[in-house]
Amino acid sequence: MSASRARFARERAKQALLEPANNPCISILISLSAALLMLLVSLSAPSKGLFFPVVVLTIVCTLCLIYLASRADVWPIDTRIARLLSRTRNCLPFGSFPRPDTLSVLLYCAGIAGSVGGYSYLALTSSGITLADEISGWGLLDKRPIVFGYVVVVAFIAYHWLVVGIASNGRHRPQQTVDCGGRAGSFDEKTIVRWMIKCCSGVLIAFLAYWWVGLPALRNVDVGGGSPLANFFEFHNNVQLGAMEQIRLGAAPYLEAQTQYGVGNQQLMYLLINAVNYSSHGFYAASTLLDVACVIGFFVFLQQILGLGWAIAGLVGWLLWPSPHNIIDLLPGWAILTRWLAIPVLSLLLAHLLLNANSYRHPWIAASLAGVVWGVGGFLSQESLSGGFLVFALSTALFAPASGMRLRALVGISVAFMGCGTAIFAATVAHFVGISHCVEAFQMANKKADLVMAGLSNSWWSENLDLSVNAYRQLEPIFQTYGFAILLILSIGLLAKFLGRRWKTAADKERRFAWKFAGVAVGACVLHLFTLLRSDLSHLSGSSFLLPLFLIMLPPFVWRCVTLSRTRHILLIVSLGIVLDAVIVDKFAVIRNADGIGTIWRDSANVLEVYRELRSYKSPSPDLAARYSPIPRYQVAFRNHQDYEEAQELFELLHDRLRGRPIELAFYKVDELIGYPELFYFIGGFRAVSGITSPLTSIWLRSEQDAWINAVVGTKNGCVLFEPNPRGRLFEVWMNSAQQPNSVITEPIVGKRLYGMLSCRA
Repeated sequence: MSASRARFARERAKQALLEPANNPCISILISLSAALLMLLVSLSAPSKGLFFPVVVLTIVCTLCLIYLASRADVWPIDTRIARLLSRTRNCLPFGSFPRPDTLSVLLYCAGIAGSVGGYSYLALTSSGITLADEISGWGLLDKRPIVFGYVVVVAFIAYHWLVVGIASNGRHRPQQTVDCGGRAGSFDEKTIVRWMIKCCSGVLIAFLAYWWVGLPALRNVDVGGGSPLANFFEFHNNVQLGAMEQIRLGAAPYLEAQTQYGVGNQQLMYLLINAVNYSSHGFYAASTLLDVACVIGFFVFLQQILGLGWAIAGLVGWLLWPSPHNIIDLLPGWAILTRWLAIPVLSLLLAHLLLNANSYRHPWIAASLAGVVWGVGGFLSQESLSGGFLVFALSTALFAPASGMRLRALVGISVAFMGCGTAIFAATVAHFVGISHCVEAFQMANKKADLVMAGLSNSWWSENLDLSVNAYRQLEPIFQTYGFAILLILSIGLLAKFLGRRWKTAADKERRFAWKFAGVAVGACVLHLFTLLRSDLSHLSGSSFLLPLFLIMLPPFVWRCVTLSRTRHILLIVSLGIVLDAVIVDKFAVIRNADGIGTIWRDSANVLEVYRELRSYKSPSPDLAARYSPIPRYQVAFRNHQDYEEAQELFELLHDRLRGRPIELAFYKVDELIGYPELFYFIGGFRAVSGITSPLTSIWLRSEQDAWINAVVGTKNGCVLFEPNPRGRLFEVWMNSAQQPNSVITEPIVGKRLYGMLSCRA
């Protein structure tokens, strides 16, 4: 009897949810009131622990009120509000007729309350970081309101049109199908010719990408034999070298050789540096080669997906706006393009898959391939892990209603994508760090990103601006970062409206352009999220794979796909103005690159000779000059440095005292030649006690400093090199940790001068 009653209750609830809802306008007003209440509470109760139950309770009560309002009789005030809103175009989310069902209204209102509640919880509550705890010296500027605001607005736009698509019952297949080059298995003469043209176009765009972007970066590998130290001997390029040395000496990747660039990127760079040459010069050459390969591969993929014309347009755009082209020849060790490459690839793949579903015989196979791309990208870097998931979520919400894909097929695609991606990510991470350390590696991957978002930053604009010199050039990255963010949000909204209302009736040519722009816009939108974390030119450039192409495609999208006359005219003027301004200001960059066609073969031969020469030297011993560069003519500036002989003497004395034991450097730099801790470990060939070889990028909070001190003090056979006059918290805790008078032995390291005090466990 009880089972039949339960079944009857479920049927009644299902029937009630699918019936037309009464008072939808009142329901939306209730959800907006709840959202406003949560915003006010977040300002008065900033603690996350207190605010979370408030959010949950408010949302539950709001949904209950909305359900009751939807099942009640029609209220006159709701009718009046609907009539008032109907006078203004597009104010009603579901339209006036037919009325949406109760489930759609609940989902929509839950999205309003949930997005505002989530934003309040993530962005407006206290981050828990204060100036008293911050020791990095990079300033404290909370970016969460802007970053999460950007994400929530874009996510709600996608959610809005997803619910509207569900409410309008638009799950039928479109009447027209975009021709994507033939179905699988059709190998007629036209198909063969088409693929031959695509292959030739791929070779052409690969050559253009190498000529315009790759070769200028590769030229810098030939550093010349001048007097100053080469450009690869710089902090941003050497920041990973200490971790490379830890892996060579047997440390566990990523965990005992700590870095912030991802497990996969660390392993990939370790393989490449050994393949080219194990030196600072070799790392620079390997990272540059990797970046050039990413650039060529990206534009070949762009050509295969979007066509040769758009690929060339994107390549030209890289010279006109901030893009990886601006940094791969300056900071290749920092701007490893595999950190972001999976995101634009995924955005274009998913747009092609979801908006051209009829062209796939088995769409779950393509979804599995996209999941593999996501898993490999997540293994390479944490940016691709979080960014790839956001791309999938936005693409599904924006494109699924327009695709005409049935719910079962969409669930199958989602399961295939998430399953393959998660399996690949877990398997690759577990292979290198061990299954038991996967959670630890995941936490470390997200820790620094959370701190940056919560306020810590090394961007110059975190400090007071100096407006007396080059004021516009200082402010330009900020204007571009936030100006382009607004433009991206607006474009995503217009794109979602086109897909929700005009996709099924649009002409084939118009839809072909729209899905290409959709993939570019979603990818550029997600990549721009990483720019908002630190709005300087290098961070704006590093992740902007698709931003230049988006700016080029925006004017034709507005002209062809936007119907609102006022919005269309304003946005068209703005987008054309951005393109014309870039062409006028940066046209000489394009001309300068075009002039280099005459020397491409000679420059390529010179670069190839440098790589051959680097590979010809194989010396695993930690010789100072060889760790700088193995090529003798490049070593002159290093050997002639005023601190070279003293650094060589110091390392010889330390190796004699240590006899293979690990050592921790307790101060920042040895001298002007060994100006960073990373170089101390890498050039000296030392194993770190704590695994932190780059304190500037790893120790930002006082709590992290305490953990580092505890790790060093807890060693049983390690040593610490203190400055000549030891001081500081590490020295005090280290000396106080001696259980017996002779358990710690401290001796001076003296040569031509007193280099420091070496203190070791007995």
